Amino acid sequence: MHNYDIQHLKCFAAAVRLKSISKAAKAMFMSQQALSKRLRTLEKTLGFTLLSRETTGVSLTVEGFDFYQRAIEAIEAFDACVAHGEQIARRSPLSASLCALPLCFESFGGALSAKAMEHFQNSHMPLQFVFAELPDTLVATSVLNRTYDFGIGSYPEGDSRLQSRTLAEFSFSVLVGKNHPLSNASHLAPIQLTAFEMIVPSMESGPSGLPNFANINLDDQKISPLRITSISEEKLLEDNRAFIVKPTQNALRYLSTKNVRTIPLVDERNSPITASLDLFWRSDLSMTEAHRALKAFVERSYRGRGLKDKEAPRNH
Repeated sequence: MHNYDIQHLKCFAAAVRLKSISKAAKAMFMSQQALSKRLRTLEKTLGFTLLSRETTGVSLTVEGFDFYQRAIEAIEAFDACVAHGEQIARRSPLSASLCALPLCFESFGGALSAKAMEHFQNSHMPLQFVFAELPDTLVATSVLNRTYDFGIGSYPEGDSRLQSRTLAEFSFSVLVGKNHPLSNASHLAPIQLTAFEMIVPSMESGPSGLPNFANINLDDQKISPLRITSISEEKLLEDNRAFIVKPTQNALRYLSTKNVRTIPLVDERNSPITASLDLFWRSDLSMTEAHRALKAFVERSYRGRGLKDKEAPRNH
């Protein structure tokens, strides 16, 4: 009977990957002494030395190299097994799961708040609910491959494998610095932006530079090579001739900021450019009590927020 578990293998793999026991211990959130003890236990049980320990770090022995290949395979198999188990748990009659765009959550100006989700969970025990944040490109795929039961994002038009409900219509705005040549405009059309570079917020947009679900024609737009986080947006726009396009609900966070202007984005008829935000699920999903409760919670969260609330003209 061996005297180690998967964590011993993960400690060993971390030491090999980082070429350092101290760095591996930090990566594994444990003390260097504890990680070294696990490595010694593993070596003692196996009966040979895995690592050569030197002042500059560690390296694999000949035996360690051969063992390392199998250890990686074992770790990957274990992680895949756990992930599969989590999917099975989500399909339990007592559970339901939802994946959604970042802008659906309160921290991005959305309708799903941590407090409301916690209250919903506590009031529906023993039912269990999973909420996950995903980029729009992965939401529909994750629902179709049964990783999640529901998704909030852009509905894949014409896909009969899904049913949907439109939760809201989102308008878009342009963010510019106060000294930008367009900062005094009451509204902006895409053609007015072609002379300037568009900055892409790294976590909220797709490769086109726009939110993934936005049907905005900016084919000729120059894209800035910068890929930034929301923390640096205000600072970057302050003295820059570039701009950012965001859903208005997200952009409204900047209305009280002295250095950034938030300007509605309109089409050639001066009508707001919008995109729908849809709740969708697989057509073959057998609705359990947990599924019905989760669906009702999402729909209830989007009511009364000044957003459009209508039935989608699709299958229901």
